[in-house]
Amino acid sequence: MAAGKLWRDPLVYGPFISSGILAIICLGLIIVVVPAMRDVPPPVEDIDYEAIGPPEGLEEAGIPLGDTSGERITVVTDVQCPHCSRLFEERIDDIGALIDSPDWAVHLEPVSIFEDSAYSEFAALTLLHHHRSGGQDILGLYLAFEAVSELAGSEDRAEIEQLLDEQGYGHVDVIDPENADERLTQWLEATSARVQDGPGAVPALRVDDDYEDPSTLSDLAALESQR
Repeated sequence: MAAGKLWRDPLVYGPFISSGILAIICLGLIIVVVPAMRDVPPPVEDIDYEAIGPPEGLEEAGIPLGDTSGERITVVTDVQCPHCSRLFEERIDDIGALIDSPDWAVHLEPVSIFEDSAYSEFAALTLLHHHRSGGQDILGLYLAFEAVSELAGSEDRAEIEQLLDEQGYGHVDVIDPENADERLTQWLEATSARVQDGPGAVPALRVDDDYEDPSTLSDLAALESQR
């Protein structure tokens, strides 16, 4: 076949033209779509959790339980973790002493690190939403969630709300991943991943940016009582 015939025969030059048109369309999509995609937050599992900042109204250190002017200390906990429950049973007085001290800014970081625990997500998202909406007594609400954790059906919001009310806390709008602000869900996933990548277990204690043994709570409270 002559060189000139190559470009005139539809069976030969047709695919070349089709490929050229397809290439132009793809280039146009890249130019238009890719810059737009940069404004869409990628899934948490595909990005570095350290690059995710807290949503508006929340802090990197967690939910403040009192004055925020002192040295930061964060209790990291999953409401369905039995070890976390024991920590609060045994050290609630120590936590209270540190909350009352002007030298410490105590925070609570609710996380969900158990794959089969929808209830932990409900509790954590509700606590985050409750604080961001101006709600008070975060520690009391956390303890109320903990008290009903074995009674509530993990995916029944109405039941959880009723049980919390029966605990004497009053009505609370329970938040789940289906009705949560997307940024809250992303923040919960990021903080949970940070725990898994850091101490690897809960309860955990973070003093400023360093993880410490949770028993340090008693040591810090003892020092506080000596001042």
